[in-house]
Amino acid sequence: MPELLEPVRLLLELLARPSTTGSEGPLGQFVLELMGKTFRPDVLECQEVGPGRFNVFMAKGEPRITFTSHLDTVPGEVRVRRAEGRVYGRGACDAKGQIVAQLCALQRAEQQGLRNFGAFYVVGEEVDSAGAMAAARHPALGAAYLLNGEPTGNRFARRSAGVIDTVIRSRGSQVHSSLAKGNSALHRLLGDLAALLCQDSPDFLVNVGTIEAPGVSNVTCGSALARVCVRPAGSVNDALAQLRGCLADCELELVGPAVTPFEFHVPQRFEQNAIAVPFCSDAPLYASRAEQVLMCGPGAIAEAHTPDEFIEEHQLYQGVDLLAGLALSL
Repeated sequence: MPELLEPVRLLLELLARPSTTGSEGPLGQFVLELMGKTFRPDVLECQEVGPGRFNVFMAKGEPRITFTSHLDTVPGEVRVRRAEGRVYGRGACDAKGQIVAQLCALQRAEQQGLRNFGAFYVVGEEVDSAGAMAAARHPALGAAYLLNGEPTGNRFARRSAGVIDTVIRSRGSQVHSSLAKGNSALHRLLGDLAALLCQDSPDFLVNVGTIEAPGVSNVTCGSALARVCVRPAGSVNDALAQLRGCLADCELELVGPAVTPFEFHVPQRFEQNAIAVPFCSDAPLYASRAEQVLMCGPGAIAEAHTPDEFIEEHQLYQGVDLLAGLALSL
């Protein structure tokens, strides 16, 4: 019987392998080999998504429950360390902590009799969900229950927000700045962004990620764009209509498909403490491949993507116990 995985030690091993979106290969290989040694699965394979990038799958028997999360992290180095009951590092809660909790839980559940289960981990969730879109077409994916791991404080999510990735683009004239008042594309872009950010709408949340406007101060800007993430609370079409209504001088373009808010399955005994989460995930892409899609995992979304990301050790251990019990009960 393989040695029992120790959650904190395993998490530190994963954190030592950087996996910013686009560079997930070494971590994927480590997880693939770990699953092979730990579970001796009937199915163990990679699914190529791009050069040096691949999803990893495993299955034992005909899975009744499958766990999933993502291999990639946002950019930004966080010093890996363990201190005062916390583990720090990029991906500690989003989402390497999820992978650790899930694999440790499956190993413990298997030792208590679980026989039909699976797991898969994908690339690209933080940027374009390229891995999830590929995984949704993979023949090995399928189960009565599919649980997507994200930091929810070990509470089951009943609903997640949607997401719309956009580019807001403006055009102007490139002339001497003393002659062309009002013709700068950057000025037009900033005016529309100000109008958009001043909207106090319950229907969507807006975050301006980057602004690109090449030029110098004594020449008006000929073109400018902003990359904007929009999180609709309800109808994507209604949110888009409101967004376009705020834009007097700019055009809005979608980057990839918009994702609508998603309703999760919550096991009855966890319904009272279920929560709505403010973020989106890969989970909606898997809805057609599972009878029920769930979301739960250790850690806090407030710590994800931060300059000093961490997960509480007690939350990690609690997550292992919770997920092991879930796998055995469904």
